[in-house]
Amino acid sequence: MIGGGDKSTQEIDIAKALRPNSKPRFDTIAKVCKALGVKLHVEPVLTH
Repeated sequence: MIGGGDKSTQEIDIAKALRPNSKPRFDTIAKVCKALGVKLHVEPVLTH
């Protein structure tokens, strides 16, 4: 559970969610961002 528990538990959960070859769902990425106190910003790629 990302975002719950103490700091060390959160760090373990985040590392587990983002380990190599994992395929996290978007909701997992959103929870990781929230736990880290960051915001994910998406914008279109401009092509010419």
